[in-house]
Amino acid sequence: MDYLFRLPGGRSFPVRSLGNLPVELVAMLAGVKPATHCSFRETENAYVDRLCRAFALKRVELAPGPDSAPGWREVMLGRGIAPARAAARVWSREAENPGVALGYPACCVRRYVAWIKDKGPDGAAHCDIVRRIRRFSPPRGPWPFLLNNVFYGYSRRTADQERHRRLEKANPGLDLAALNLVPWHSCSYRCPRSLAKARAIWSAMRRLVPEHAARLAACLSKPVVFWDWDRFAVLEGVAKGSSVRYRGLRPPVSELARGDARLLGSGDLVRASAEELAVFAGSRRLGKLSGRPLLLPFGPAA
Repeated sequence: MDYLFRLPGGRSFPVRSLGNLPVELVAMLAGVKPATHCSFRETENAYVDRLCRAFALKRVELAPGPDSAPGWREVMLGRGIAPARAAARVWSREAENPGVALGYPACCVRRYVAWIKDKGPDGAAHCDIVRRIRRFSPPRGPWPFLLNNVFYGYSRRTADQERHRRLEKANPGLDLAALNLVPWHSCSYRCPRSLAKARAIWSAMRRLVPEHAARLAACLSKPVVFWDWDRFAVLEGVAKGSSVRYRGLRPPVSELARGDARLLGSGDLVRASAEELAVFAGSRRLGKLSGRPLLLPFGPAA
């Protein structure tokens, strides 16, 4: 999928969906990220050179990592050669997280690293990062959608390719790899440092790629019932306190347990308590959703 970026003088440039590159590039052009990592097939090398010329970027070649596939290249792109080289040096150090060098808030990097290192039930091996962030966020919404990372699959436990294929098949026409605004996981859904950077990226996104900005606003600004990275329900409604009055479900969609799909399809209100997420139709309680779902009360950008 190509994203048509607006350039000065009425020109434009198609940015290919090389992973999360369209979002990463906007963050760089907004002045939030000094550099970004990019991997691509050898056949894309000439295109990446054209992209660097179009946006006045510099590139630094990276040595292939242990997980690099044959025929792929990895580079660090920067708005200057110095930040590209600095980020490349940090990227190559296995013991050091490169987040701060890539422009991410230090508080968010610290909490992300703590999640990775946690060997318990709340660590990366057993607990999705969204659950971890939810724990450190205000209990009531709405939260600005600018930090919504529900569909952002990078730096998470999302390596199951068959589950990925099913999720993509359920969402034709949606590029889930670019369905986020900030290319990191915030420490809280109200983190002031992340929100300040997100607002700068959002301003640049609306100016440079207005079509994608409209898509992000439509998909990210709704409350979400969340079980896991590939099991969620986006509610067409508005969060108020610990409940959401809704008119149905909207894309992106995922495979839900049959009972949960039936409950959400029959109801118009989800109410969260410490014990459960209950679904109502009017004032009539229909039942509770299975498992341990979270209510993520995302709303407008402000």
